[in-house]
Amino acid sequence: MICSIKGKYRSIDDRQHPCSNLVLFLSPPFSCPSRKQSAPRPEERVDSSVSSSPSASASESASASATPTAAAVALDPAAAAAAAADPFSLVAPEVEALSQRLRECVVATAVPVLSTAAEYFFRAGASGKRLRPTLVLLMAGATAPAAGHAAAPPVVPDPASAPSYDTAAADDFPARPANPPFFPAPTPDDALVDSRPPSSPPPTPRRAAQRLAEIAELIHVASLLHDDVIDDAALRRGLAAVNALLGNKVSVLAGDFLLARASVSLASIRDHGVTLLMSRVIEDLVAGEVAQMSARGDELVSLEAYERRCFLKTASLMSRSAQAAALLSGADERAAGLAARYGESLGLAFQVTDDALDYEPSSSALSLGKPAAADAGAGVVTAPALLAMQGMAAAPSSSSRGSELEKLVRRRFKGPGDPARAAELVREGGGCELARGLAARHADAAVRALRGLPPPAHAHGAACRVALESLARAVVQRKK
Repeated sequence: MICSIKGKYRSIDDRQHPCSNLVLFLSPPFSCPSRKQSAPRPEERVDSSVSSSPSASASESASASATPTAAAVALDPAAAAAAAADPFSLVAPEVEALSQRLRECVVATAVPVLSTAAEYFFRAGASGKRLRPTLVLLMAGATAPAAGHAAAPPVVPDPASAPSYDTAAADDFPARPANPPFFPAPTPDDALVDSRPPSSPPPTPRRAAQRLAEIAELIHVASLLHDDVIDDAALRRGLAAVNALLGNKVSVLAGDFLLARASVSLASIRDHGVTLLMSRVIEDLVAGEVAQMSARGDELVSLEAYERRCFLKTASLMSRSAQAAALLSGADERAAGLAARYGESLGLAFQVTDDALDYEPSSSALSLGKPAAADAGAGVVTAPALLAMQGMAAAPSSSSRGSELEKLVRRRFKGPGDPARAAELVREGGGCELARGLAARHADAAVRALRGLPPPAHAHGAACRVALESLARAVVQRKK
């Protein structure tokens, strides 16, 4: 059975009828009326109150007989330094091979218009950092258990733990193998492009992790294609968005095509627990988008409701991908739960930082390829506005401006001049700085989860943990 560190996973609804989820999705908050959900204890929650300062595969013929013991694992200082300086570098050869495989399997489709749409994201030179595949490969290495490590049961998080916005449980998950195959460190052969079709089962645990990384990226890109249609976006990272170039219908169908390819690859892994986890990501993406569209009244001014939407739209993919990577590496329930907690906290830190960048003119115009306060212009309420509103409302000297900003938030910045005025008030209230502080606290929570893992299986796994800590810091320090 798979459990998260906080609790068990189940779908956000106990649907008995194919139409029952429609009512659920259109009735925020996203709680199941047929099951009482327990909220995180107050002491488990990351403090999101206003604060004035931010916290800063072996080769395919490899044998499992080479399994090291925990005592034999030592962290190479040079590898640790490289991983700390650039967390992407440790698995960069594998990520590049994965990118090439995506170009060959997705862009080279028999349908030219879908190929054109997919090429926008997968063409050489346009791949960016590939954060999600990097997360999957690093977590797979970091959570591979050392020989002789006794499986530990799930535990209740300590008071310093972050909250979990995942309200699901895992009663329906299959039992994990009692003696999972050893998950080796990568070899040069693992950086070669896997030429097997998506439907072909990966032959080794390392190749299975690469397949999972591929799935995570396909789901992510599909969500971008769909989001740009929903938002009627003209730009994506400074370039014309696919929907602006090819139209909404092609953009939606291209996203559907990528989700179909992801589903084929997911089935090829042949792990029911992993399939359930990654399938629920798509469910969460839909729920999060509907939550954002349908939020009304107090939900618009609630920071907790905002973070719940961030989990569904962004952090769920990172959390479930990290947990699935841990399961494929042979991790026990507790370690897999810690991996999920890391991914959730990383995802929240990433999204809150992204929302802060939206209000920073130099970042938005030059790096993000969109005007400042574009979210406000689209009627989307994010952390900088909420935190500035709370902060100004709490101070007698600025309470009137806090009330003014709250009015703008409650009407989704739809009045004449609302987005520009909101941007002014966010700057006056230090909303971006406060949001970056909140993001840093989520990054701290990710690091705490990572440090709770049992000993790594090999030196590569130890280096992966260094890289994951560095990654948590990097997402909140980025300028684009």
